[in-house]
Amino acid sequence: MKHLDYEIGHYRPELRSEVVKVLDQLLDGDQVTNDAYFGWKYEQNPHAESLLGIVASHRGKVVGFRGYGSARWHTGAGRTMQVLIPGDTCVDVNHRQKGLSVAMGRLAMTDHAASYRLFLNLSCTRNSLPGYLRLGFVPLADKVYLSRYALPGLAQYLLAAKKNLPLADTGIQYGRFSDVTVSETPMPAEMAAIIARQGQDKNRFHLCQEEDFFRWRFSGPGSKFVFYYLSDGEKVVAYNVLAVTPGNRRAYVIDQAGSDCESIDRLIEFIITRRDFSVLSVFAHSVSDRQQKTLRHLGFQTGGIMGALEMKVRGNMPLLVRPVKTNPVEDDWLIHGRDVRVADNWSIKGVCSDA
Repeated sequence: MKHLDYEIGHYRPELRSEVVKVLDQLLDGDQVTNDAYFGWKYEQNPHAESLLGIVASHRGKVVGFRGYGSARWHTGAGRTMQVLIPGDTCVDVNHRQKGLSVAMGRLAMTDHAASYRLFLNLSCTRNSLPGYLRLGFVPLADKVYLSRYALPGLAQYLLAAKKNLPLADTGIQYGRFSDVTVSETPMPAEMAAIIARQGQDKNRFHLCQEEDFFRWRFSGPGSKFVFYYLSDGEKVVAYNVLAVTPGNRRAYVIDQAGSDCESIDRLIEFIITRRDFSVLSVFAHSVSDRQQKTLRHLGFQTGGIMGALEMKVRGNMPLLVRPVKTNPVEDDWLIHGRDVRVADNWSIKGVCSDA
C-alpha cells in the first residue's frame, strides 16, 4: 500500500533488525534489551499465532513500525475472541509528521478484520491519542488509579522519579511469613488454577489467563514484579502481583485473584503493613465496587496530590476500543449482544498490558 512516497506493508522476519533499530528511538533499554523485549512481546506470545506488525518503508529502508499484541478473551458461555492490542508504535525522527502512524493503523484494519473483532488500546499517550481518535477509536474508561501513600512517601517517590535508579531490589524481604509467601518468582500453574476456581462473571469480557500465559507474561525483560501468595496449608488460595518502578518507590497491583473476597483483602492488607513501597496503586477500573470500598477504607484515593500530579503529567488518558473492520456498523460494536463501548462489560486488569 502506498502512502505519499512510502510503502506500507506487513512485517516480515527479514526486517527484524531494521524494525528493532527503529524501536530503539522509542524504547528505554539498550540494543540487547530492546531486541530481547521485541522477541518476548511479539514472537513468544502464546495468544498470537504469528507476529502482527505493520512496517513503513522509504526507498527500501524501514522507517516506521506499528506492533500489535494478540490477546484471547472469554466472552461467556465457553466462547472466546481474539483481540488486537496496539503496542509499540514508532516512526524514525526524520520521517515524522507524514501521517505514517495512521496509515499503518489503517492497513491493520483492512487486513486483520477477517481474523480479529476488536482493537483494545490500554496505553495511549498524549502524543498518540489524537491519531487513535482519527482512526475511529472511542474512549472506554479513564485510566484512573486508586493510590495509597503518606506525604513523606510521596516526596520520596517524586525525588526518586528524578533519579536514574536501577530496576533492582532495594530491600524487599522475600520468604514465608505465616500464611503469606513473598517471592520474585511467578507460580504459573497455581495462579492459573486459582483463576479457574475463582470463575468469571459471565456478563463481562475477561482475559484468558492460562498457565502458558502466566509463564510468558512475567518473563519479559526490563520489568520487575513481586508476587504475594496466600496459602491454606500447602495450597495456594490467592495471589497478588505488583509491578514495581525503579527504586521500589511505587508499585502497581496489576493482577490479583483468590478463592474468596477475604483472601484478596488479606493480601492487600499484608502488603500495606510491610511498607515496602512509598506509593501503592491499583487501576480503579480493575476492581469491583465492593473492593473499591475496602481499598478506600484502607486509605486508597483517586484524587489528592497524587491524582493532581498524574493529571498534570499524563493527562486524562482513556482506554480505547474499536472494531477492526474499516467501516464498522452498529452490530460490529456488539459481542453476543454486549456493547464493547460500555466499561461495565469488561474486566480489565493491569496484566492485560505491558505498559
